[in-house]
Amino acid sequence: MGKQVIFYMHPDDLDAFQEFLNSKQLVAFQAVSTTLPIEELSSIKQGLELDATGDARLVAIFSKYECDAISLRYNKKRRDIRIDVNTNPMVEFARSCIKDHVLHMGRLYLVPKPSFDFGDGSEHNFHSWSDALLRWVRRHYQNREGIYVSPRAEEWIDRGGAPHNSSRRIEPDGLDNWP
Repeated sequence: MGKQVIFYMHPDDLDAFQEFLNSKQLVAFQAVSTTLPIEELSSIKQGLELDATGDARLVAIFSKYECDAISLRYNKKRRDIRIDVNTNPMVEFARSCIKDHVLHMGRLYLVPKPSFDFGDGSEHNFHSWSDALLRWVRRHYQNREGIYVSPRAEEWIDRGGAPHNSSRRIEPDGLDNWP
């Protein structure tokens, strides 16, 4: 079973998130591509403007020490190549974004597996940095009924911005009653 953190992250919060990634020596790759090779992103913001609600939102986060042999899978139906979250020591980052004045939820997701033991102590390293990544969101964002909301996302919603309409929607007019 995987671990995940669901959040609303305003695009202006990506810089602080990138600083955390850099401090832990973590790197990001576009998780879905139609071409090879899959290249490292220069910034977590790179590519987000291409498709705000689709595959461009998916980013694979690795330790820079654990990304030399990335496992890929081909999706015949979509005719694309995906970095496989089930077989790689990675965290899948579905970036939160604003499209049509609606803030879409994001997610950090990982699948911890014993198969990530590379015999050199890197299994512990994966669990250490991946847990730290999820903890970073939990510590820096407000927990609103199981959805973590960044400070800038909260300000944006307070000013009338609409969060994504889902079964776990946070109603803008109910912000005063948040726990």
